[in-house]
Amino acid sequence: MLGSAVHDSLRDVFELLKSGEQLPDKKTLTALFEKYVRREAMSPKDYAEIFAKGSKALLAYIEHYKNDFFTDVLTEYNFKKHRVQIAGVFVTGKLDKIEILDTQKKLVNVVDYKTGNSDTAYVKLKKDGNYFRQLVFYKLLCDNAPQFGYKMQSGEIDFIEASKKGYVKKKIEISDTDVAQLTEVIQRVWKEIQDLKFMDISSGCHKEECEYCAW
Repeated sequence: MLGSAVHDSLRDVFELLKSGEQLPDKKTLTALFEKYVRREAMSPKDYAEIFAKGSKALLAYIEHYKNDFFTDVLTEYNFKKHRVQIAGVFVTGKLDKIEILDTQKKLVNVVDYKTGNSDTAYVKLKKDGNYFRQLVFYKLLCDNAPQFGYKMQSGEIDFIEASKKGYVKKKIEISDTDVAQLTEVIQRVWKEIQDLKFMDISSGCHKEECEYCAW
């Protein structure tokens, strides 16, 4: 709920900046965030907690980066209409923000917002981590959608909340090897789904500790 409200608020902010409007003041930004929090179904206690935490984080993030915002962007870009196929498998996704780096060379940087704690996210940013794999998947979407017309030069994880050391952005260059490896995973998993192999959970994943196999 917190993530959804923050994402939607930032989308609106960047759409305003893209159109040439000035950055809204703190009162307007707070009201914007409140609108999206109220949309969610939650208890009064959860609402108070999420509103307090989210509005503080959002205002601080915008204040910190307000002079550096990149405004030539596409926000909440949905690839569903492109019907992208990877190794014969239809895939889709919605990207938080696409920064158009070079209109002639058609190069973009894809930004994914995270509202979690960046201090504990280093594992997810490693080569086999969830955040890294997510950015590789976005490259697959961008580079295999002919109607999109851009190539993804880099991907970036942008943490909305400041860590103990300050604000964290992690930009990642993705290699052809990374793309090939994820393509193989998509092919394998799709075949396992078609063969109903996901129904057999008796063997587990062979990890000593796994949050999914523990039950």
